[in-house]
Amino acid sequence: MTEHRGLADSSIPLSEAFDLALLDLDGVVYLMGELIPGADEAVAEFRRRGTVRFITNNASRSAEQVAALLTSRGVDASPDEVRTSAQALAAALATRIPQGGRVLIVGTTALADEIEAVGLVPVRTIDGGPAPVAVAQGISPDVTWRDLSGVVTAVRAGALWAVTNRDSTIPSPTGPLPGNGTLVAAVVETLGRAPDVVAGKPEPVMFQQTIDQSLGIRPIAVGDRHDTDIAAARAVRVPSLLVLSGTATPASVLNLPPDARPDYLGWSLTALTEPHPPVSQDDSDGVHVWRCGHWRVESSPTGLTLTGTQGSLEPDHLDALRALTVAAWAVADDGMATPTLTAGDAMAKTALSGLGLVGD
Repeated sequence: MTEHRGLADSSIPLSEAFDLALLDLDGVVYLMGELIPGADEAVAEFRRRGTVRFITNNASRSAEQVAALLTSRGVDASPDEVRTSAQALAAALATRIPQGGRVLIVGTTALADEIEAVGLVPVRTIDGGPAPVAVAQGISPDVTWRDLSGVVTAVRAGALWAVTNRDSTIPSPTGPLPGNGTLVAAVVETLGRAPDVVAGKPEPVMFQQTIDQSLGIRPIAVGDRHDTDIAAARAVRVPSLLVLSGTATPASVLNLPPDARPDYLGWSLTALTEPHPPVSQDDSDGVHVWRCGHWRVESSPTGLTLTGTQGSLEPDHLDALRALTVAAWAVADDGMATPTLTAGDAMAKTALSGLGLVGD
């Protein structure tokens, strides 16, 4: 796959350019169960022309519970429009162990139900009865040291070790909180090896299954994490939109490696219903300059300078970020260390401050 040296643009809203939206949930549609402003309207707008599917690494809720939560927040959804990492994990185990096999569950009832639905037997302890032939590990606020010790013991005894995802964090209104990946990491550290199966993003399984089962022929993935959502989209060669309503920040976007860069940037899911302006580059006279909207970024040996241009009293700071992003990616790919950001005028100083970026 060709690596990104820039962002894509679209003169029409993305909801008109694509007909299948693969939407992450936490940090995209809602945050800790609370609707992100505008998400309901964005989903409704996309549905007028295409198909929406909700795809989540969070294994703590069933598809029915996710659909009910979305509906209660004003986003119309049915269980068959939801794909969870618990479902993907259960499907993976069903192809690897015999029907009736005992599976140690570390996670919520939703994970146990999915295991049972594919003909396997969920158990909560390694004490009593035959030893489990597999372990299914997912996020739960009630996971304890004893639970993790059970995983270690079962895997050492030969059980197949499957995890729903390896997300290091989950978004919250107060900032990132520990995700399932932190619990998996504790077991990895103890065992000295990785899990046998990882069901969730960035593995491509959930995206590919959803695309294969949907009518859409022009899919786009929307997420708030480059290491899961965007990486999974790139794995199945699907364009992606990275939104800043969850885990991703402007600073993290500037430092994305080539294999984790999105095609589009937006503040939130509402970006799915908007056009996306181009970022142009001018390398005349030996000076590298990038422009987007009313913003100009110039590269020098010491870093990048952002300057506002004439024509708007309140230029869009997202356009400033787009220009900075393409410039930062380009200089990084050319071997420059993380560039210093400098404000060329008062307008740029306000933008850098508003984006949470360091500026002079």
